[in-house]
Amino acid sequence: CERDSTFKGQNSLMFKWNNTNRSFHQYEKLKQQFPSHDSKQELELIRNSRTYHVVNLFCTRDHNHKAMIIFRVTDDSIIKVGQFPSIASQSLPDLKKYRAVLNNEKFKELKRAIGLYSHDVGVGAFVYLRRIFEDLINEAHQQAQASSDWSDEGFLDNRVTDKIASLRSFLPPFLVEHRSMYGILSKGVHELSEQDCLEAFPAVQMGIELILDQKLEALKRKDKEEKARRAISMLSEKLNK
Repeated sequence: CERDSTFKGQNSLMFKWNNTNRSFHQYEKLKQQFPSHDSKQELELIRNSRTYHVVNLFCTRDHNHKAMIIFRVTDDSIIKVGQFPSIASQSLPDLKKYRAVLNNEKFKELKRAIGLYSHDVGVGAFVYLRRIFEDLINEAHQQAQASSDWSDEGFLDNRVTDKIASLRSFLPPFLVEHRSMYGILSKGVHELSEQDCLEAFPAVQMGIELILDQKLEALKRKDKEEKARRAISMLSEKLNK
């Protein structure tokens, strides 16, 4: 239904991955080896095999909407190794609102960035976020060029951070305040490792979304002002007849 919801645990299963035939076997079959329920031996079996714990969930609004989270049980840890729906799929409903401030190509790139991140491709995800960031600056530059008091002299030779400072009147405040984001994105593309990019991605994604949120707010305010202007004009004309 693409709405925020609460999910409740349905049941959970333990599986062992059989390396011989590459098939899953229910963990209950493994436990039959220990009729006395020797917990120490059972734990040793888990540690010495590729054992997975599957958590099944269902939406409390509609029980037909289900989710699954898979953990791998290792020596002394539990590692999340998969989920359904994917992180990218879960993020899509929240991203749809940005269609109003991103063209079709950039909206696809935003989805692609999150999709790559969900598949542990950090550098590639940074590339697409940087393209979106650059497009926001280019869009502001085009708006500035339409202004009568704008001059392009020296602008194209400036560093990106200086360009942002020059365009502060045409850019969302958060972008202007945190223009160092461009340096972070560029460093991710050219210098940082995949792991570094993956660790940094959530913070940078949040920054991009905050910038887009401010653009949305400005668009809604402009639309509301225009509607109010027309309504007041019509009312004034009606009352002054």
